[in-house]
Amino acid sequence: MNTDMTQLRRAIDRAGGQTALARKLTAMTGRRYDQRQVWMWLHREHCPERHVPFVAMVSGVSASAINPVFSLLDPGIADRSEPDTGGRQAVEDEG
Repeated sequence: MNTDMTQLRRAIDRAGGQTALARKLTAMTGRRYDQRQVWMWLHREHCPERHVPFVAMVSGVSASAINPVFSLLDPGIADRSEPDTGGRQAVEDEG
C-alpha cells in the first residue's frame, strides 16, 4: 500500500471508520456519501482530488498527506483543518 493510502486509512480511522467518514462528509457537504465510496477509494488506491479537502477537514489529517498534489498548493489552504481566522479571535460587536 502506498503512503497516500496509508494516510487515507489513517484519516478513515480518525473519523471513526468508513461509514462514519461517509456520514461526516455527507453532513459537511450536503452531498450523499456512503461507505462503499470510501471502500472504493481504499481499494482503488485513489481518493479523488475533489474529496480530499473534505476528508482532511473531518479527519484532521492534512490534505497533502492524503494526496501529495495538495503539497503543491499554498500550505495555508491545503493543510487547513480548521477555519483560518488569521490569528484573530472573533470579537462581538458591543454596539
